[in-house]
Amino acid sequence: AFDEYLVAYRNREHALAPGQQKSVISSNGIFYPVILADGKVAGTWKRTFRGPRAIIETTALGKLPELEEAAASFASFWEKTPELS
Repeated sequence: AFDEYLVAYRNREHALAPGQQKSVISSNGIFYPVILADGKVAGTWKRTFRGPRAIIETTALGKLPELEEAAASFASFWEKTPELS
Protein backbone atom coordinates (compact mmCIF):
# COMPACT_ATOMS: atom_id res chain seq x y z
CA ALA A 1 0.00 0.00 0.00
CA PHE A 2 1.28 3.47 -0.76
CA ASP A 3 -0.27 5.54 1.99
CA GLU A 4 1.47 8.88 2.41
CA TYR A 5 0.82 8.72 6.15
CA LEU A 6 3.85 6.43 6.47
CA VAL A 7 5.56 6.37 3.07
CA ALA A 8 6.27 10.10 2.88
CA TYR A 9 8.42 10.26 6.01
CA ARG A 10 11.86 8.93 6.81
CA ASN A 11 11.23 9.25 10.55
CA ARG A 12 7.99 7.42 11.33
CA GLU A 13 8.22 7.63 15.13
CA HIS A 14 5.11 9.85 15.32
CA ALA A 15 2.91 7.03 14.02
CA LEU A 16 4.86 3.81 14.41
CA ALA A 17 6.00 2.51 17.79
CA PRO A 18 9.52 1.07 18.10
CA GLY A 19 9.52 -2.57 17.06
CA GLN A 20 6.46 -2.30 14.80
CA GLN A 21 8.30 -1.67 11.53
CA LYS A 22 8.64 -5.36 10.59
CA SER A 23 4.89 -5.81 11.09
CA VAL A 24 4.07 -2.88 8.80
CA ILE A 25 6.89 -2.80 6.21
CA SER A 26 7.86 -5.93 4.24
CA SER A 27 11.49 -6.94 3.69
CA ASN A 28 11.37 -5.42 0.18
CA GLY A 29 9.99 -2.07 1.38
CA ILE A 30 6.31 -2.54 0.60
CA PHE A 31 3.97 -1.13 3.24
CA TYR A 32 1.04 -3.23 4.39
CA PRO A 33 -2.31 -1.42 4.68
CA VAL A 34 -2.52 -0.05 8.21
CA ILE A 35 -5.24 0.60 10.75
CA LEU A 36 -4.86 3.89 12.60
CA ALA A 37 -6.19 4.68 16.06
CA ASP A 38 -5.61 8.13 17.53
CA GLY A 39 -2.97 8.87 14.89
CA LYS A 40 -0.90 5.76 15.66
CA VAL A 41 -0.57 2.49 13.78
CA ALA A 42 -2.74 -0.01 15.65
CA GLY A 43 -2.71 -2.87 13.17
CA THR A 44 -2.67 -4.06 9.59
CA TRP A 45 -5.48 -5.30 7.39
CA LYS A 46 -6.13 -7.24 4.22
CA ARG A 47 -9.34 -7.59 2.22
CA THR A 48 -10.65 -10.46 0.15
CA PHE A 49 -13.90 -10.47 -1.82
CA ARG A 50 -15.77 -13.78 -1.94
CA GLY A 51 -19.15 -13.54 -3.61
CA PRO A 52 -21.30 -11.12 -1.62
CA ARG A 53 -18.81 -10.94 1.27
CA ALA A 54 -15.95 -8.56 1.97
CA ILE A 55 -13.61 -10.51 4.25
CA ILE A 56 -11.42 -8.15 6.25
CA GLU A 57 -8.52 -9.82 8.05
CA THR A 58 -6.84 -7.76 10.74
CA THR A 59 -3.69 -8.10 12.80
CA ALA A 60 -3.78 -5.98 15.93
CA LEU A 61 -0.64 -4.18 17.04
CA GLY A 62 -2.54 -2.16 19.62
CA LYS A 63 -6.09 -1.31 20.55
CA LEU A 64 -8.55 -1.33 17.66
CA PRO A 65 -11.48 0.87 18.65
CA GLU A 66 -14.39 1.18 16.24
CA LEU A 67 -13.08 -1.62 13.99
CA GLU A 68 -16.49 -3.16 13.34
CA GLU A 69 -17.93 0.20 12.27
CA ALA A 70 -15.01 0.83 9.89
CA ALA A 71 -15.34 -2.67 8.39
CA ALA A 72 -19.06 -2.14 7.83
CA SER A 73 -18.39 1.18 6.10
CA PHE A 74 -15.71 -0.38 3.85
CA ALA A 75 -17.94 -3.31 2.88
CA SER A 76 -20.91 -1.01 2.25
CA PHE A 77 -18.85 1.00 -0.25
CA TRP A 78 -18.28 -2.20 -2.24
CA GLU A 79 -21.92 -3.28 -1.72
CA LYS A 80 -20.76 -6.33 0.26
CA THR A 81 -21.49 -7.86 3.64
CA PRO A 82 -18.59 -7.35 6.08
CA GLU A 83 -16.86 -10.30 7.70
CA LEU A 84 -14.07 -9.62 10.18
CA SER A 85 -11.45 -12.24 10.99
